[in-house]
Amino acid sequence: ETERWRLCRSCANVLTDLGYLGAAHALADIALKAQENADEPELFKTYGRLAEILLRQGRYQEAKTAYDASWQIQRKQLSDQNTSPNAQTAIYLGHVNLLLNDYQAAEEWYLEAEIITDKRFNPYLSMGKAALYYRAGQREELDRLWRQEQEALIALHGEKVLPKAVFILARFLSGQLERAHLAAVLESLQAENYWLEARFILPYVFGTTAAAGPT
Repeated sequence: ETERWRLCRSCANVLTDLGYLGAAHALADIALKAQENADEPELFKTYGRLAEILLRQGRYQEAKTAYDASWQIQRKQLSDQNTSPNAQTAIYLGHVNLLLNDYQAAEEWYLEAEIITDKRFNPYLSMGKAALYYRAGQREELDRLWRQEQEALIALHGEKVLPKAVFILARFLSGQLERAHLAAVLESLQAENYWLEARFILPYVFGTTAAAGPT
């Protein structure tokens, strides 16, 4: 039975990547309820999967609740090992709080992730911090972070072009970068099949949308 519910979660992963969020949600929910009843040790992973699905569906408050559940389970399981929960969970708790416009909570979760990673470069943490600095109007902090992590960010490729794209867009919207740099960003997103993200950046590339202040 344990493997069955883990397989359910794996299938939900695949469906999420394919964009079938309704079906993915249903599978994750089935796995979650079964694992809760069985006190299954990988329950935190299923909560994390459900949270990502909810995040992609725009259900931010529900996603926050699911990520928090994953975090609390990890803390409980690792309390006797003097080990921290997964940094990825902290990063996504930062992301979802940012999307809920709770900048203070977002910053606190990003700081938690920095502690867990011992301040090692993490592209998704950098992406979140860049978005936070842009939305909070912290232009100097955005520029400082870029100068600090520029080399690592520029080297990102494959599926990790998304964090680089978000950072570059934040810099453009903050008036720190010329529009001409966005064409390469658009091309890299399209090459990795980030079609929705590419569609979002398209108006900025062709000048139909101006750089704006934080929203």
